[in-house]
Amino acid sequence: MDVTIIDSEGYDDGYYWDFRIWFRYKGADYTYINVGSCSGYIPRCISIKNGLWELPKGIRDDSCERDFGIRESELIDAVDALIASGEDECILDEED
Repeated sequence: MDVTIIDSEGYDDGYYWDFRIWFRYKGADYTYINVGSCSGYIPRCISIKNGLWELPKGIRDDSCERDFGIRESELIDAVDALIASGEDECILDEED
């Protein structure tokens, strides 16, 4: 596929997660964002934005940084949803 991962950063300790995947697809840059917690204390939200958006820094356990398991096809589907929305950001999934 045509996805180039620029970088990824964040954490997922299995209970709380907050990470970004910065990538390029068909010559444009995007940021895939996934944040939430199992308890719902931090509502789950997955979104994509045009451009490269910084990850807010906070206290993190470096041992929780890992491959976030997002497939290229998920990133491409996210870009398609963003383009269809006509906006600079598109919410892909969120907790009510």
